[in-house]
Amino acid sequence: MSVGRPIRLNRCFRIRLTGDIFGDKSLKMSHSAKSKQRRIVSTTLGNQRKRSRILENGRHKHRHILLLLDWYAPEMHSGIARYARGAGWFLDALSTRVHRWESGWKHDGIICLLGPDPRVREFVCSAGIPVVNIGYDAALPVPRVATDNRLVAEMALAYLSGRGFSDIGYYFKGTGPCDLERMTFLREAAGRSNVRFHLLDLSAFRDAPIDSDARYRELKKLLHRLPKPTAMLAENDDCAVELITAALDMGIKVPEAMAVLGVNNDALRCEFAPVPISSIDENMAGVGFAAAALLDDLFHGRPVKSPSLLLPPLRVVSRRSTDYMAVGDKVVADLLAQLSRRFTEPINADIAATWAPLSKRHLHALFKRETGRSVSDCIADLRVRRAEDLLIGTDLKLGAVAERCGFSGEHQLIRAFRSHHGKTPTEYRRSAAMRRRST
Repeated sequence: MSVGRPIRLNRCFRIRLTGDIFGDKSLKMSHSAKSKQRRIVSTTLGNQRKRSRILENGRHKHRHILLLLDWYAPEMHSGIARYARGAGWFLDALSTRVHRWESGWKHDGIICLLGPDPRVREFVCSAGIPVVNIGYDAALPVPRVATDNRLVAEMALAYLSGRGFSDIGYYFKGTGPCDLERMTFLREAAGRSNVRFHLLDLSAFRDAPIDSDARYRELKKLLHRLPKPTAMLAENDDCAVELITAALDMGIKVPEAMAVLGVNNDALRCEFAPVPISSIDENMAGVGFAAAALLDDLFHGRPVKSPSLLLPPLRVVSRRSTDYMAVGDKVVADLLAQLSRRFTEPINADIAATWAPLSKRHLHALFKRETGRSVSDCIADLRVRRAEDLLIGTDLKLGAVAERCGFSGEHQLIRAFRSHHGKTPTEYRRSAAMRRRST
């Protein structure tokens, strides 16, 4: 070992070495320094043995958590992982990739999202360790965390009716309690509002393969009977893709004749569908975090206030599948379609009026009568909705957000947000982040 090379012992005692630490005559160290060094090393080794015994006795052991998710949502996993990091847990997420688990491993708790597989249900019920379920199976005798389907239905109805649709339907496959709840709550909410409810009931084909010819023919038959235009809510984004595919095969325009709203806001489904899908963000990250926090309560013997913790959905993320205002006048409908495509351009109400074959005064009066708002308000609404998505989904600065949404600058963006939300864009972004992380 080279002369003069420093090493650190226990972060508090530095020496310079010319040979081996102990027993080497070439070590230039006083007798008292050698004794102090030996005491430090002995104390350090003793503390390590003590910590090892503590871990063996299980007093400060890292908990091992098994994830059993029937369907995989990256945001849900990230919410669980965020809590796990703070709690010092180890996550066994093998089943999220290969849909199996090593039953011989020792786990301290389970976070599950149960599907139809009876083996998984039997394993969870007989595991003898704390379990939290993510989902809508209230019959399972363990605490659960899920999105509040009543609020999902109310959010969907408010959004679709706000786009002028008086005919709103639900694509019901009868695949489970979540599907049934969303259909029931949407029907009830429609009954309290001035809209007509339509049910596309394919529950008779719930056990048929997804590519079943008979099932697909029935879906097309039901779509053909729907009044046009109609707005449809699907249980999830996969079902929304099915609806859009069938409609396009039949020559039904989406969203002009049939608007489609999904649930989950799965980017892989929504962005790459034949028509990009508008979807309700269920806050899967918040659901995962809340499930992990509930499991931690069980570990520490803290009382569970309710066997079911229902979290509110975050928002509707608008895309092309609902990019339409259902109005009776064709001139206004065409103008709305143009505004939806061109609101990020430097336009105002007067410029938009030149796109219609009417005088400016006549057009503004007709637009107000058909939509209940002015052309300027419509442009501002489109820009604010786009800004909401960018503020929540990106880290762009306010100037870049304003530019991408068609605002003349950051100050106009701030004024529009204060008018719509009573808060600045920065406050809106902060509150949205807090809601996403809340349990």
